[in-house]
Amino acid sequence: AFGLALAVTTHALRPPTAPPAAPAAPTSTKTERWIDTVARVRVNAPRDDCYAAYSDLTRMPEWCPLLASVTFDEATRVSTWRMGYRGVAVGWTAENLEEAPPSLLRWRSTSGARNYGRATFEDGGDATDVEVAITYQTPRVVADLVEGKKAQDFIRTCLAATLRRFARRVEQEHAGGGG
Repeated sequence: AFGLALAVTTHALRPPTAPPAAPAAPTSTKTERWIDTVARVRVNAPRDDCYAAYSDLTRMPEWCPLLASVTFDEATRVSTWRMGYRGVAVGWTAENLEEAPPSLLRWRSTSGARNYGRATFEDGGDATDVEVAITYQTPRVVADLVEGKKAQDFIRTCLAATLRRFARRVEQEHAGGGG
């Protein structure tokens, strides 16, 4: 049996705060708003395994069913993301801003759906505490809907389920000695 501990929080930021050493954070305007979501999960696997799995961006659709595809260019450290839900497709291109194995991965979008974030991997003894923070932009007219209780419950449920799938996959690979 695999034990999972999970915490998810979501809130609007005005203006968004960026992680340390990040480029200047974008500011909200009358027509757009930035929303911040943070999730944590404890994974019963070494930090190196967790980082290796999460930083292999092309694997993201394995644990996030909303993602249709992720491609990654090793030379430029640029990724292309495609996702969809109930016929609504969204895409973006992102660049990795900081890669510090096995503790930190930080990114920002460069085109398409605007977002930035980080994933951290903390040694928890015989487990790894993984935290993912994502800040994304929504049109202000939609932001009121996105910030509503039902929408926030949906976002938290999706993110929590994604992190649970990630934890289970990494734990299975660790227990089985790989893929």
